[in-house]
Amino acid sequence: MKITAEVVTPWIGDGLTKQTAFRPKLTDFYNAKMSDTTSQPNGELPPKPNIYVIWIEAEDTIVDAIETDSDYYILYRGDESEGIPSASEFGQLRSYLATAGADQEQINTAIGGSVAGRSRTEIVESMKEWMRTLHK
Repeated sequence: MKITAEVVTPWIGDGLTKQTAFRPKLTDFYNAKMSDTTSQPNGELPPKPNIYVIWIEAEDTIVDAIETDSDYYILYRGDESEGIPSASEFGQLRSYLATAGADQEQINTAIGGSVAGRSRTEIVESMKEWMRTLHK
């Protein structure tokens, strides 16, 4: 069964040729329909920290595989977007961002210090707004 998800992925490539163009790492390893939801400026790729959010549609087994791969973080699946994440889930996102190279100040700017009753969508939109300000 196909499902949708919003996923954090690093960029890969060096941008020097068509074959080595900057692209979401997930595109090289998983078969999924994908689209940009971050709109990071092309001239600033890859940003620091090296993170990017994409929307995917894929078979549930592929999304399950992505979820177990530490290179990626699934922000939500399907209709979970309006739910409020648990403190544990929020902590896992903070940990993923730190592993990707974000410092605590950046993480707090991106998603805040706590869930504070916000939905996954609200947290993700805040993170994407911050990501559009990132530079090389």
